[in-house]
Amino acid sequence: MICPLCNRSYHKGDFLPYGPSKRLFVGCPTPGCNSAERHRLASLFLLNSRVLFNKTLHIGPERNIQLLLKKISKHYMCGDLEPNNFENMNCLFIDATNMSFFDNFFDLIYASHILEHIPDDRKAMQEMYRTLKPNGILLATIPQKFSEDTYEDFTITDPDERTKHFGQSDHVRYYGLDFSKRLKEQGLHIIIYCHSSLVNKVENMVCDEKYTFNTESEKYNLGTNDILYICKKLVQQDENN
Repeated sequence: MICPLCNRSYHKGDFLPYGPSKRLFVGCPTPGCNSAERHRLASLFLLNSRVLFNKTLHIGPERNIQLLLKKISKHYMCGDLEPNNFENMNCLFIDATNMSFFDNFFDLIYASHILEHIPDDRKAMQEMYRTLKPNGILLATIPQKFSEDTYEDFTITDPDERTKHFGQSDHVRYYGLDFSKRLKEQGLHIIIYCHSSLVNKVENMVCDEKYTFNTESEKYNLGTNDILYICKKLVQQDENN
């Protein structure tokens, strides 16, 4: 199996436990990489696209994919509500629901496992749409269950209770199959990229295009339950044309 971020090959059994639940055979064992399935899936899309971006925003930056984003971006910046948590990454203070950037500013916004932390996630999506250039792309991944509706309850504030209900102490929801509808409501063109085993589950999700992978799962140790959301801000057509 190959990690596309560090370009090193390993056997499945070499991959390390990952995340709060210590999922087995997930983390890339290369020191300084430690990519999870979602990082490898997003990096494959970016590498296969062969696109160089002018301005890129990385929200809640992860060091392993930061290196790739810097390589494919002329201007890269990253930010978070708590930038001090990201030592030596030049992380800025950024509130995803109230960003201080001009309209139509970024060519690429990368937000991996970010929106489930934000109470007003629709406002964050609006801000991402606003700051994307026409033809710009938002790449998003989330922890997701394949129930019909997103589960959120803002009366749950205790960290232990949040872990019980949402899977992690700082999460405020578990997204369902309606996640893409929230993105679509902001005006984005939604492309779903997922493992072929999920075709039936995502059949009724709101989106504009669907693509699947299969053999890549074994080659790159990808998760069969991960979905990459490729969200484009389309050029607005003049109604008089």
